[in-house]
Amino acid sequence: MTTAPKLALEVFNPEHRVNPYPLYATLREADRIHSLAPRIYLASHHADCNKVLLDPLWGHGYNDRISPFRPGVGRDDVPGSMLGMDPPDHTRLHRLVSKAFKPQKIQEMYALTERIVDELLDAALEAGEVDLVTALNSPLPMRLVCGMIGVPMADVPVFQKWSTAIVRGVDPDFLLSPEEITARYEAEEAFEQYFKGLAEERREHHRGDLLSDLVAARENSDLLSEHELHEIGAMLMVAGHETTMNGLGMMMTALHRNPGQLELLKADPDLVPAAVEEALRYDPPIQFTSRVALQDRELAGHTFERGDGIVLVIAAANRDPAAFPDPETFDMNRYRDRARNAPRHLTFSNGPHHCLGAQLARMEMNIALRALLTRAPDLKLLTDEPPYRDLYLFRGPLSLPARMRP
Repeated sequence: MTTAPKLALEVFNPEHRVNPYPLYATLREADRIHSLAPRIYLASHHADCNKVLLDPLWGHGYNDRISPFRPGVGRDDVPGSMLGMDPPDHTRLHRLVSKAFKPQKIQEMYALTERIVDELLDAALEAGEVDLVTALNSPLPMRLVCGMIGVPMADVPVFQKWSTAIVRGVDPDFLLSPEEITARYEAEEAFEQYFKGLAEERREHHRGDLLSDLVAARENSDLLSEHELHEIGAMLMVAGHETTMNGLGMMMTALHRNPGQLELLKADPDLVPAAVEEALRYDPPIQFTSRVALQDRELAGHTFERGDGIVLVIAAANRDPAAFPDPETFDMNRYRDRARNAPRHLTFSNGPHHCLGAQLARMEMNIALRALLTRAPDLKLLTDEPPYRDLYLFRGPLSLPARMRP
């Protein structure tokens, strides 16, 4: 194990934000496990990251307040109660929430997504030159999630403000200022108060939206508690917006930088699902996740004691040559034929905490990409090096100036 934390700490150096992948390759080549801080380690190999994600004895540690990432913090203090839970509590909550994602609801979301994309592209095509982040990538998931949950469109701007504060606060606390930590907790409180009012109204009048279904979700007389309901609403708003917004931006950037792949896609639009999947692997919107040993564990020859933490660099694992041949190349054919059994990328995690919204994010990216190919086939990004957002956990362009015509 690399004992000096200097190399591992480079993951959080803003100098690597534009292109962190050479650093990730150095991490993989240097060692399997890196020391990051007292009782906190880092892993970047696909096999190691996947093993941790699949193991229920690697959790978050908030139930017992043993997380070294946020010492003394309990699960109810973490944005989105499911994000801070471990089995069996997480299993129960996941089962209840999944009841609201029935096939009929997914189909309704599909139709709503198509309408939103068309409306946004109408405005963008009329303008001719736009910032794709503000014209499409950000408003699409925000409007969709608000529509799903039943949040009035007039409240979207304030939701955007709260979401920004919580997303910044999701980064490790040692990277945050006291003001950013305070803003995170204030935004969480604002979310909870807002959803409390919405949930009370849905108990009186079921409106057929996701929040109404969550209010009604039950299993063997087990209902979501009021706090769980509010926290899940906040989680859906933040995670549902951030992952898709950044995923769209990274996909468009990757296709712009790989014009041969873009031409293949234009010639065969049936490759859209493969393009989305490869984009999620190649430059994921979430760079890393973390876990805490709930019991003593062994990984890559290293013994982890209960309460030890590990940062899993998902973006590095997704380019591990031991898992993906020629991993630095953007190649849609990697996922063209599912029968080829391409290795599973870890962008949406794996195991007990596999992202509940993965299907929704893929749907949005597929619909947006198909619409752009159909309605704006001459779309051209006006920069090769877009600026990136000042975040560590999430990765995505701050802006994407583009020119398009019908």
